[in-house]
Amino acid sequence: MPLKKDRSHQVDTNTLDLLPIAVVIFDNKKVYFVNKKAVKLFQISKEQLKNIEKVSIFQFLDKQYHARIKQN
Repeated sequence: MPLKKDRSHQVDTNTLDLLPIAVVIFDNKKVYFVNKKAVKLFQISKEQLKNIEKVSIFQFLDKQYHARIKQN
């Protein structure tokens, strides 16, 4: 569950993996991190997980929510 580590934006991914909820860190262009619960919920394949930065969050969301997410 890769997350590019930038010194100014460090995240404790181990803690995020322990949360009992799905966590996805993303923007409109790519996904930066998914925790174990999100992998299960969205049924993310091992191949997708290896290249998570090439995955779009919109692949996992119903189309009716796409415009709303892009606005926020």
